[in-house]
Amino acid sequence: MQPRLILAIAVLFCAVWPGRAEEIHAGLTEPLIRITSNFTGAEIVFFGAISAEDTFASREGRDLVVVVRGPEANLTVRRKEQMAGIWVNGSQATFSGLPAYYFVASTRPLDQITTQETLERYQLGLAGLHSAAETSLSSGDVPEYRAAAVEARAAQGLYRELSGESAIEIIGNTLFQVKIPLPAEVPVGSYEAEAFLFRDGNVMSGYTAPFFIDKSGLERWLFEKAHDEPFFYGLTCVLLSIGAGWLATVIFQRA
Repeated sequence: MQPRLILAIAVLFCAVWPGRAEEIHAGLTEPLIRITSNFTGAEIVFFGAISAEDTFASREGRDLVVVVRGPEANLTVRRKEQMAGIWVNGSQATFSGLPAYYFVASTRPLDQITTQETLERYQLGLAGLHSAAETSLSSGDVPEYRAAAVEARAAQGLYRELSGESAIEIIGNTLFQVKIPLPAEVPVGSYEAEAFLFRDGNVMSGYTAPFFIDKSGLERWLFEKAHDEPFFYGLTCVLLSIGAGWLATVIFQRA
């Protein structure tokens, strides 16, 4: 979608929904992302506008936070330990409730926008994500493993936290847009893009736009077979492996 069209739609939001003193309205350029064999990542735009009784109200004290959350997934973190000169898996912790994908963009650093209590309530920022840990570790060691889990996903491009002009583009006094990067490793499932409007540290308005990431073509067929008929899918994979090995043996013997 062209930027001019995005802005035109955003202006329409302001004209059609004259809500409270300050209210946010938004949308996505692509509500459905299809993953194929040549998928190398994508970028979607979350755009919107702020409707206000006073269109020219001061932007001072006003902040925007945009959050994208993917489906929840478990993540196990293991510490490597050396035993008899060999590195083996040692203590571990499994975290549940963490999103498989998480992206947050804000007009300023989050700790400058509102209180830590509010950030945790709305799970804004990597430090505010809720998770449950299953481990035999002492409670004092769990934060270190949780930080390692977040760092691992950040290294894959699945967790990102941005702030400032490079994170949210403000156009005029009421329009905004955020470019959301989706890496090649992004998991399939249901996603939510949320926008929060803050005024002097308080949440004034929020907006949620769901979207989906799904497989298509051969990838979709394999995905469905693996989940709907796991036994036959596994058996087929084994037979194909045996057949490939036999064929390779025949070719090398004739060479």
